[in-house]
Amino acid sequence: MLITGYPKSGNSWFCYLVSYCMNVPYDNLGEPGKHPRNPEHKRMLSGNLAHKSYTAAHKWIIQNHDLKPYREAIGNREFTIYLVRDGRDVMVSYYYYLYKFMVEERKQAGLPGPAAMPQGVDDADMFSTFVASRAAEWRDHVAQGIAARPDMIIRYEDMQAAPRETLKAIFAKAGAQVEDSVIDEALAIFSFKTLSGRPKGQEDSASFFRKGIVGDWKNKFRERDREAFMAIAGDALVELGYETVRGEKPQASRDEPTAGLRRKISALEEENRRLIVEASALRTELKKAEARRDALLNSLSWKVTAPARAALGLFTRK
Repeated sequence: MLITGYPKSGNSWFCYLVSYCMNVPYDNLGEPGKHPRNPEHKRMLSGNLAHKSYTAAHKWIIQNHDLKPYREAIGNREFTIYLVRDGRDVMVSYYYYLYKFMVEERKQAGLPGPAAMPQGVDDADMFSTFVASRAAEWRDHVAQGIAARPDMIIRYEDMQAAPRETLKAIFAKAGAQVEDSVIDEALAIFSFKTLSGRPKGQEDSASFFRKGIVGDWKNKFRERDREAFMAIAGDALVELGYETVRGEKPQASRDEPTAGLRRKISALEEENRRLIVEASALRTELKKAEARRDALLNSLSWKVTAPARAALGLFTRK
């Protein structure tokens, strides 16, 4: 199972939960064997726990950000999930990840920071520059991820609001029957408090698990940041249900896909049905062509000797 999303979309937390519940080993395609760093968590994501394992059907739970292996997995009919998160929350989380967490990590490892690493992480102008430079990248990643037609599209916000229900829907689609007690264990083991050592909402900008809440962009975005992001990636926010055309929050039920996604999925399913019909018609035409070929070769077989048929590369009936 390949789980793909733009960086800082809740990818690690989500993959840990799926791996534990399905008792299937986890790894990160970008950093194989490195995560999770906590030895006990690593053991819990090894696929060797006591509860039922679905390793036979899903050999690995693979975390990934790169769209190339994601498309290849879809082409190979592997089970794929695309994880999305409000791009504005992504911007805040990604910003602090790059300019605080990574700096501290490199210091602890005795490595120099990037030569162009800016100073003054909390500077509003620097944050605005970051948002303006990354918004299109997020928009394009999400658009391509959805267009690739994964098996499921999951919103980080739904995982936060209704984690058990969202996970059960995933397992049903993946052919896994996971007990509620196992899901509850996973949610406790990989809660924000357990992973970070802090209550959800208490910020540590130098931590990989920084704050763990939905909507924190409202505390960081200034009006110019909101306008810049909407100008660049507003259509994606609307389609994913994070904004309406008027810039107001929609009131759609969290238990249903957003209207924009429903329309896209419906259109893709219709296109898939059209292609199936077209493929069936082509197979029928191919069979007719093969029948005409066989009939022609059969009519010629009494005129052409075996050596001549071999020399001409003609097919012979067995």
